[in-house]
Amino acid sequence: NGNTNLGVYQYQGSGGKLYYYDGDLDQVRIFSKVLSTDEISTLYNSGNGETACVHTATTTNIDFPTTNLAYYKLDNSAEDSKGTNDGTETNIEYRFGRFGQAAVFNGSSSKITRESLFDNTQVKMSASVWVKATDYSPSGNINILDIGDNDTTIAQNRIFISGTSPHNIFASVNGGDAGFAQASQSFTDNSWNHIVATWDVTGGGVTNGIKIYLNGSLAAQGNSTQGFNSARDL
Repeated sequence: NGNTNLGVYQYQGSGGKLYYYDGDLDQVRIFSKVLSTDEISTLYNSGNGETACVHTATTTNIDFPTTNLAYYKLDNSAEDSKGTNDGTETNIEYRFGRFGQAAVFNGSSSKITRESLFDNTQVKMSASVWVKATDYSPSGNINILDIGDNDTTIAQNRIFISGTSPHNIFASVNGGDAGFAQASQSFTDNSWNHIVATWDVTGGGVTNGIKIYLNGSLAAQGNSTQGFNSARDL
């Protein structure tokens, strides 16, 4: 009769009385065809059809996949789940993210900072972050992460998106003056991407001492020509 509404919760009986379902539902699928016997059998047979996704939780492991210096889940706070290196928030919101909640940055004044995360003798480090940008084509360079000196705004180890086309993702040392790795992959707006940067500036210069990995694969590497000046704050 032209009624295209869908309800998965109630039945209307005589006199308009509603009868509500009491129980559990899972895996509701709607098809625009008459299913064949084989298709129905495939849906039912968990061995050949649907199998529940089974994962081992890793977000509860503070040292996944190896010992962490600091671990920021960003589940409604910038606290460090590993130790005492809690971050300080400025204009941060929290919404549903890749794993639980995620920190939402407004593109103008949002930031999370932590003083004295490293000491001046640090020569090897790595950073892992999940990122979903509303626009991967910014008009200016956008820092995702910066390990340097918050007090003097000296750029040190950085992961950033270039403000010039084609808006590549970089990992750099000393703001790029001491070397960088440039990844040429493009991303889709509003999609989650995993970025890992590794830095090795042992002795003030290492061939391929800067590497950047995108979604699990090595995307770029570059030489580090000097050590850090003041790699302390996050």
